Amino acid sequence: AFFVTARYRLPLVPLLAVFAGHGLLVLVRGFRAGRWRTIRWPAIGAAVGLVAANLGLPAMAGEWNSDAHFDLGYSHQEHGRIEEAVRQYERALVLDPENCEAANNLGGLRVEAGLYTEAIPLFKKVIAAYPKDARALGNLGTVYLRMNEAYLAGWQYQLAAAAGDWSAIENVKLAERLADRIEADWMSRDPARFLDAMMLSFRQEPSNRFLLRRMVRLLESAGRAADARAMEAIAS
Repeated sequence: AFFVTARYRLPLVPLLAVFAGHGLLVLVRGFRAGRWRTIRWPAIGAAVGLVAANLGLPAMAGEWNSDAHFDLGYSHQEHGRIEEAVRQYERALVLDPENCEAANNLGGLRVEAGLYTEAIPLFKKVIAAYPKDARALGNLGTVYLRMNEAYLAGWQYQLAAAAGDWSAIENVKLAERLADRIEADWMSRDPARFLDAMMLSFRQEPSNRFLLRRMVRLLESAGRAADARAMEAIAS
């Protein structure tokens, strides 16, 4: 239970110090009053317990671990010290490349800085470890949306919504509107080329249901029902 309530350890220190101080005061008064027999066994028990509690413990680490650097980075980020936060997140990932919290937060800062290509592998790292991490999925969707990759953005937002991020549903609508503009432009200029490109993209990413739904609709409206059925067969 103590570890479950770890966040309350530090606030409890002053209270525990009062109890420890009172115990020390009792021992000192006992020594001064000559009550050796009264305090002898409690003092011996406390000394033995202190030694036993520290047996077999390794030496304290001389350097911070990955989690400590992440915590410091998060504190810097909360206070607007972005450069320091980036440095701490990067250090956390050097010490532990699998620190997904650091990867997620660093990816978010990369997005805010407009460094989209640097953010993508960070979010993908998190998703590879936790496929239903709604935050990472939504963040990756935002990267793709800002890169005008409507079909990738819509798919990631749909996955984020399925993972429990209901706000991602509104972002799916943003991807839909972007896809509408892209399709209206290309279908008015070179529909055959555009549809062929969509099918190629889907073959490379057959799990993209966002792309599949829109592509099938366009293929059917263009009289290419056979191609539409072929794409659905790939998906199934």
